[in-house]
Amino acid sequence: MKRKVIKMYYSDKPILSKKEDFLKRKYFAELVAKSLENLNSQDTFTIGLYGQWGIGKTSLVNMILEEIKENEKVVIVRFEPWNFSSTNQLLEQFFVHLANQFHWTKDKTLKEVGNALERYSDAFDFAKVIPHVGGAISFLGKRISKGIGKRIQNNLDKNDIMCQKEKVVQLLKGQNKRILVVIDDIDRLNNEQIRQVFQLITSVAKFPNMIYLLVFDKEIVVKALEKIQEGSGEEYLEKIIQMPIQIPDICSTEFRGIIFERLYNIVKEQEGIKINLEHWERLADTCVIPLLKNMRDVNRLCNLVQFKFSGIGTEVDFTDMVVISVIEMYYPTVYEWIKYNKNFLTGKLSGKRVYMANNKGQKELYDMYLNELKGVLVKVGKEKEAEKIMDILVCLFPYIGDEIGKITEWYDSDLLRRSNRIAHPDKFERYFDFNIEEIDIKSFEVTRAIQKLGCGELEKYILELNQEGKSYAFLSEIKSAIPNIREERAKIIVTSILKSAYKLEEKSTGNLLMTSSRDYAERMVIDLFEQIEKVNRKNFLEQLINSGDLDSLPSIAHVINIIELGYGRLAAEGREKSKGRIISIEELEDVEQVFKQKVKTILKENSIFDFFDYRMILYLMENFDSQFMTQRIQQELKDDIHILCFLKSTVFTWIGNGIKYAVSKEYEKYLTKERILDAIQNTQATGEMFRLSKKNQEYCAAFYLDSIGKSDDEGEVSQKDAERMIEKWREQ
Repeated sequence: MKRKVIKMYYSDKPILSKKEDFLKRKYFAELVAKSLENLNSQDTFTIGLYGQWGIGKTSLVNMILEEIKENEKVVIVRFEPWNFSSTNQLLEQFFVHLANQFHWTKDKTLKEVGNALERYSDAFDFAKVIPHVGGAISFLGKRISKGIGKRIQNNLDKNDIMCQKEKVVQLLKGQNKRILVVIDDIDRLNNEQIRQVFQLITSVAKFPNMIYLLVFDKEIVVKALEKIQEGSGEEYLEKIIQMPIQIPDICSTEFRGIIFERLYNIVKEQEGIKINLEHWERLADTCVIPLLKNMRDVNRLCNLVQFKFSGIGTEVDFTDMVVISVIEMYYPTVYEWIKYNKNFLTGKLSGKRVYMANNKGQKELYDMYLNELKGVLVKVGKEKEAEKIMDILVCLFPYIGDEIGKITEWYDSDLLRRSNRIAHPDKFERYFDFNIEEIDIKSFEVTRAIQKLGCGELEKYILELNQEGKSYAFLSEIKSAIPNIREERAKIIVTSILKSAYKLEEKSTGNLLMTSSRDYAERMVIDLFEQIEKVNRKNFLEQLINSGDLDSLPSIAHVINIIELGYGRLAAEGREKSKGRIISIEELEDVEQVFKQKVKTILKENSIFDFFDYRMILYLMENFDSQFMTQRIQQELKDDIHILCFLKSTVFTWIGNGIKYAVSKEYEKYLTKERILDAIQNTQATGEMFRLSKKNQEYCAAFYLDSIGKSDDEGEVSQKDAERMIEKWREQ
């Protein structure tokens, strides 16, 4: 599948007009604007517009000024203090900026005000101490402006400062306009610069007909003032701000709507991404919405999710990726902890974790896990939020919820796999790697196999995957998708699996304990039969038997055996099982007859040892038609090579400290020990033995060593001893 590059990322740029307002704040902006316009006092008036970082303060200011800009009675001046690095530069440039604004106006009086401001600014000697609350500010350095520099060189009288300020005051009083000075982003300044801004307003630039709109995060500014003033920053602020306005929280309904819309845009942008609405609805209000505080958070989350989905969006669960991204944003230490605790979170426990899970109660486990989270969070001072994180983890990882008694959904491994959920151990890493090329079986490939490929195509595809060592992974994906497979497609998949099963690799990984792909496929066929209408199952199974051959019939025999065990027949010895009863017992008896006839037909021209794996064929035929099978096998075991092949039924493999073989007495039903040893000796002498598979040769060596007393104390022969025996035979 060709990946679509997502181009839509969200910047943190503030809106410029109320036409762009999607948070429905224009009414609040209009209210603030009217309040500013209706101020009728000539005195300096200071308004504080409070809001946390990311809440959209600058966007709100832009809408307020949009309402005011048509009012000819108000002159708007925007001053950005964070453009200047040093404290003296901050105050100096304020006057330069204000004067320049007035120079551009057509109003002659304001032009005069601009000139007066320049003279007032020039009157400051840089060693002048300016009075303020709690200390003094010493202005150091030299002026940048050439004009100002020349005037300073003329040694203006320091005592001229108040005279120049009074001229500014009188000029501002004598004109009929209000000057609105907007100072935004005060909370971005360092502590000293923050105090400088407030000193500017309360002392140096306290003029009539001047309104200051100060925009900042109150908590940050209060803390800064406390450090500088060595007192209550809150009280200091109250002395300056005459109208404190707290920006209201974003309407929760509108905020939710924006979050959902932007996340859904990601889904629409890239083909193949799907949302499980039930899963999203269950986690959104617990794990996503409560953590997002403002539009800046939303933009950051959407950009992060877009980046991840552009690489791997079709191979993960949408909701899980959003939630893990939220954790990455707000709790990066927890994110890293999750990354390195896959086995614990997905239920693949080992060692100490297994012991604790088996020997501790739910409350003990909860407290233990909570303390572990606190240890992670204490590094960043967020240990009090451990319970909130635990609730999120329970939603993401059902296994944990089951362990500690906080179940939000039942643990269903197939569902987790089918949905590409982070809680499935085989899907976990992709939430941190973002590399779609590292995923063995892509979701669209599984979908294509389930919905599109015909029998021949699917059989070929399974065998190709087997060559790449991916057949087990593919079959696991098919199994998890079974509940959504229609009858006709189930029949195609069953047919393809049974035709290819004999070629599937013995083990899906290097782990000797892993079920072979073939065994897994045969058991999975039973689940696929559940998708076929009951009235159609018997006929379909009989069709499979009748079309079977030396390669596919052994796997069909395994399916029949599972059905037999489901009804407590054969080796089950009356103990019925819930799995396997896909047809009625009467239908099963009919199937037995069809199977017997098919085997007899094949044996007219073939040996039973010509079957890819004869053992289940032999076992079922011994039960379905004992007389026929006994006569047939006795006849076939007159051949030395057949005897060696028969050892597959009597030598068993054990895994412990290496591979070992144990010999059972199963052979005595048809053969004596001496006859088998004769066959081994004869075929070793002629070299025919060495044309058998390596495994079959090891069975021969194990039987021989056991018969001459060379097995260990537990009656087992190691694979290494068997290999040495074979090598010795070859030399002879």
